[in-house]
Formats: sequence, C-alpha cells, structure tokens
Amino acid sequence: MAKPIKRNPHLVVLSREHHHGLLFCWKIRQGIRYQIAPERIIKYVRYFWKLHFEPHFEEEETLIFRPYPLGQLTTRALDEHENMRQQIIGRIADNAGYDTLTAIADLADRHIRYEERILFPALEEQLTQAQLEEIGHALDEAPACGADTFDDEFWLKVYKA
Repeated sequence: MAKPIKRNPHLVVLSREHHHGLLFCWKIRQGIRYQIAPERIIKYVRYFWKLHFEPHFEEEETLIFRPYPLGQLTTRALDEHENMRQQIIGRIADNAGYDTLTAIADLADRHIRYEERILFPALEEQLTQAQLEEIGHALDEAPACGADTFDDEFWLKVYKA
C-alpha cells in the first residue's frame, strides 16, 4: 500500500479539494458501471464543475500558479485546467455518452494525481515557508468549495428515486 503523502499544512485545503475531485471521478465511473442514463451523470458533471472545479481552479491559478510559476510544471497544470474547462463546459452535450464521461473522469483523475504527486511536492520544495504561509492565509480567506450535496445519488448501487 502506498504511503500517504504528507502535505505542507498551507496546501492541505487544496489536497482535500483534490480528494473530492477523485470522488467525482469515482462517482462517474460507478454511474457508468451501473449503466445509469448518461443524462443523469451529465447533470452531476455540470453541477460539480460549478460547485467545485471552477472555484478550485480559480484558487490554484490566482493564488499559486501565476504568482509562483514553476516553468513547465505550472504550465502543464494551467493547460490541463483549460482542457478540462473545454471538455466540461465547452463540449459536454446533453446527449454525451459513456465515452465522453469516461474521458472526463480520466482527465480529472490524471490531473489531480499530477498535482498531488509532482506539482505540489515541487512547490513545497521550491517555495519559501513565507510564500507557503501567504498561500495558506489566502486560501483561508477564499470562499470554500461547496459540499457535494447533489441529490441524485446515481453512483449508489441501490438508488431510491
């Protein structure tokens, strides 16, 4: 079993948000596994974008990536954010199928794991303690990403309509 990543306390908020993002991926995959109508999953993807990914990306971009660029590392993260924006708000149609939903879950999963395993450790190594504290204070002041209270729990095996 992989050892848990010890995250700098000033970046923990973002890691917790990443955990919710991984749950988003799991829920999509569960919905597909249970052959839930794609329209129901699409509603969840749009809901989660507005509730979680959109504000989370804004936090990362304005508080970390632009003020503290780490070359290709942050460029990749920004490119992946843009790709997810395009996939979720630009291209997901009401009639999207499982292939599109799987691609979105895979894209989000890869991106979150990249940030957690590569980008955040580089930030922790290259930024000063004062810079990390500044990020932590700004995150504390930022509005929190909302709790996932989507009422259609399609990802559960037994769903009560």
